[in-house]
Amino acid sequence: MFSIRLILCVLIYLYIGLGNSEVARTSLSTKSIKVNKCCEDNQIYLGSRCTVVNKTSEEWRPLFTSEDGTTNLQINYTLVTGSPDCGHMQLWPIYQYQNSTDRLRLLPNGILRHYFDHFEVPEEEFEVADFSEKDHTLYHDYEPGKYCLDKKEDGFKSEFAWVCAPDLQKDWLTSTEFLMRNIISPITHGITIICLLTIAIIYFVMPTLRDLTGNIITTICMCLIVSQTADTIRLLTVFKSHVSLLITGILAVFAHFTMDYPEIKAAQKQQDEIGSLGMIIFFVPVAFTVLVDIFFFATTMKTINKMHTYGRIHHKLRHSFRMFLLLLLVMTFCWLFFLSSFSKYDGLINSHIIMNALQGPLILYTCVFNQKHVSYLIRKTCCYANCICPCCRPEPECEWGDEMTAMNTELNY
Repeated sequence: MFSIRLILCVLIYLYIGLGNSEVARTSLSTKSIKVNKCCEDNQIYLGSRCTVVNKTSEEWRPLFTSEDGTTNLQINYTLVTGSPDCGHMQLWPIYQYQNSTDRLRLLPNGILRHYFDHFEVPEEEFEVADFSEKDHTLYHDYEPGKYCLDKKEDGFKSEFAWVCAPDLQKDWLTSTEFLMRNIISPITHGITIICLLTIAIIYFVMPTLRDLTGNIITTICMCLIVSQTADTIRLLTVFKSHVSLLITGILAVFAHFTMDYPEIKAAQKQQDEIGSLGMIIFFVPVAFTVLVDIFFFATTMKTINKMHTYGRIHHKLRHSFRMFLLLLLVMTFCWLFFLSSFSKYDGLINSHIIMNALQGPLILYTCVFNQKHVSYLIRKTCCYANCICPCCRPEPECEWGDEMTAMNTELNY
């Protein structure tokens, strides 16, 4: 008896549930969707004006399409004529015609979806039934009341829409990519330029440092300053200067007439990313330079180790060799990070920006603070007797010359 009652309760519950779902489905199917039409019911666009048409075939009717591409959905709708109310936003026209890169899709909920992938669609794939939108990731949805649709004839038939321009998105101002590439990167270039300029001034102003080693250091710093300055200008102008435009135009014309073969067509879609050949052209000379430097460093180290006599000149050569070896390591790491920045990964690009910020301080430490005789000369020149801090004042002593004084005060050269 109990089992019969339980079965009856389950059947009643299922009957009530099915009835409620049927009512909901019926109410959903009878709900009318408002669709905005630009012209009146019996009008379409001829040129730039709404014109009355008498032919039934020329009238426009909305075609609903689901998000998965199913077309010709039977949806109850109500036409609302007139242009959309955009307020302070601008009205923007969108045209959809054969082989156009703009696609207008009216969803069952009344939202107009605009696909704007800019690539050529073959004619055999243009048919709505054969056209798949699953690969289209770039689109924007317009809510009802923010668009109007209609038919337009201006030499050829097209689907036409007036839409309200979307609000300006300002979240890109706080994005990591914008901050790293447009704010932090110029700051890191400025820090590196200041450090390199400090080294060049020290080695150029100090008379005892203007020897062969000092001239090499000054030349390296000046070359790096020019490179950093050019990169900073490129970041700030974004190729808008006349000189960059002229150079780019000359290279484009030269490449067009010397490297373009119209009879050869690319089998795949062209890309804007730099390929392996471009990287090889840029960085094979860099790699060759590093290998040559390693060869010279190895031979120099072998020659220094063979020396049996040891004096002031040999002591200076060892410290100069150590300084240039550290410079090679710093610049090699910077070149490697610069090479990695040509990839499409944001992490490697941000690593190059951070490494560029460390390049200047590392070179400054290698050439100035790590060289005790250079630090001694700076302290002697700038803070000999007029230094505010007493701890920076050197003790009074006889003038034996810079190198002899440094040796006498237990400062290694």
